[in-house]
Amino acid sequence: KRASDQEDREDYCIAHQFNQDWEISSYKLPKSMRRYWHSRHTLFSKYDEGILMDKESWYSVTPESIAEHIAQKFLEKLGSDAVVVDIMSGAGGNTIQFAKKFPLVFTVEMDPKRAYMAQHNAAIYECDNIEYIIGDCTKCINDRWKADGVFLSPPWGGPSYASKETFKMMDLKPDGDILMKIAHGISPNISCFLPRNTDEEDIKELAMKYTEDGVCEMEEHIVQNRVKTIATYFGDLIKNKD
Repeated sequence: KRASDQEDREDYCIAHQFNQDWEISSYKLPKSMRRYWHSRHTLFSKYDEGILMDKESWYSVTPESIAEHIAQKFLEKLGSDAVVVDIMSGAGGNTIQFAKKFPLVFTVEMDPKRAYMAQHNAAIYECDNIEYIIGDCTKCINDRWKADGVFLSPPWGGPSYASKETFKMMDLKPDGDILMKIAHGISPNISCFLPRNTDEEDIKELAMKYTEDGVCEMEEHIVQNRVKTIATYFGDLIKNKD
């Protein structure tokens, strides 16, 4: 169909979220975000069944195929009985894929509405094995938290990250060092989802600081013949340490 024909549809660029009254409401994405709407089924294959996302989630959610790939790697390396913690879980893209493969997943999300959107989205995928913790990960996680693996998906500061020649781990909020310290207190088996232009030297420095052998793995995710994102792996999540 021609673009003009699509724009005439009543549902064109219409998304849904929880409003200030905690009711599901619709809103129209601005022109600057239309490209995300066209990729909605890439983000969630079940988008048409009632997926909820606020505006920030549209450029923050991990594409479903990448989220599934990361969860599969956790499964292969940690085993099917592993317990996984998803920190800064957002609208639930990664959480859902972890929940499809593991018996129990804990998520930590600071924004209450986003956490409830994740719970709503997980129900669409029939995932009921998720424990939701609403709070600031720098405050609600302590040294009593233990799990088999940790996934970090921190905010990148919006789409403007792509305009930077190099994305620094200090640009994350909280910064990369703080996040790694929190995650390492839970498990040495950590993965972090990052922009494609992240400074490799920053990642290596964190590996030297938070792993016994100073080893990490960086994996590029290629979509439509270009690198879209990267994931870093530490601990037992590394394919081959030799």
